[in-house]
Amino acid sequence: MVRIFIGCLAWTMVVAGMAADTAISLPQRGICAHRGNNAHFPENTLPAFQSAIELGVAQIELDIYYSRDKKLVVIHDHTVDRTTLGKGKVTEKTLEELQSLPVVFKGKVVEGVRIPTLEEVLEICPRNIWLNLHVKGTDMALIRDIVAYLKKEGRMEQSFVLCNRTLALDAKKEFPELKICNSPADKTFREYVDSTLALGFEFVQPNPWAYPEMPAEEIRRLHDAGVKINYFGVKNAEHCRQLFAQGVDFPLCDDVTACAAEQ
Repeated sequence: MVRIFIGCLAWTMVVAGMAADTAISLPQRGICAHRGNNAHFPENTLPAFQSAIELGVAQIELDIYYSRDKKLVVIHDHTVDRTTLGKGKVTEKTLEELQSLPVVFKGKVVEGVRIPTLEEVLEICPRNIWLNLHVKGTDMALIRDIVAYLKKEGRMEQSFVLCNRTLALDAKKEFPELKICNSPADKTFREYVDSTLALGFEFVQPNPWAYPEMPAEEIRRLHDAGVKINYFGVKNAEHCRQLFAQGVDFPLCDDVTACAAEQ
C-alpha cells in the first residue's frame, strides 16, 4: 500500500507540474530589457539580466554566438574587443577562453563577471517572461542547437528568434513551432507588415532608422493578426511612454531602471 501511495503521489506531482506549466501566461506588453539592464551593468551578463528581472520586465533580449567549441555563448559583438580586455573573434575562442576574459564596463574591469552561456542565463530567467533570442551569424546548426536546448528545458513557448530573413525562413520550415521575429529588411513599414503576415511570423522589431514612421493602421493590422510589436531604439523613459501609447507592445530599453515605471 505504501508503494502504491508513493507512486500515486509522484504521479500527482508530475501532473500538477504539467498543469502549472500550461497555466503560465506570458505578458501582452511591458519592458524588454535590451541586453539586460545594460545602462547600469555590463551588457549581456548575469548581473544585467538579474537586475532587469528584479525590476519586473516582460521580456529579455540577448544575443547568441557559437564559441569555437560550439557552445552557446551570450555576447553581442562578433569580437570580444569592446566588452572585455581580450581581442579577437568570438567564434575563434573556446568557451574556457571566453570566460577567462575580464569584462569591462564604462572603462573599468568588473570583478566576478564573465561572458555567460545561454544555459547560465536561462537558469536565472523565470518562465513567465519572453525570451528574445538574437541569433548571430548564418549557421543553421546554431538554430538547431538553440531549439534543441529550448525543447529540453521546456522553454519553446516563451521564446522567439530574431535572425536574418533567409535563416528565419529555413528555421520556420524546419521548426514550424519556433516563433520568429521578422527582421526589418523591407523598404517601408507597410511592406514590413506585409512580409510578416505573409510569412506567418509572430513578432516584429522595427527601429527608427529603418522606419521613421509607423502608421496607426499598420500597427492595427499587426495586432489584428496577433503579431506582437517590439521596438528597438528607445531613447528614454518618455520615449518609452510614447511608444506604449502608439501601440508598441515591448519597447527595448537599455536603462531598465528608468523605464520600468512606464510598464
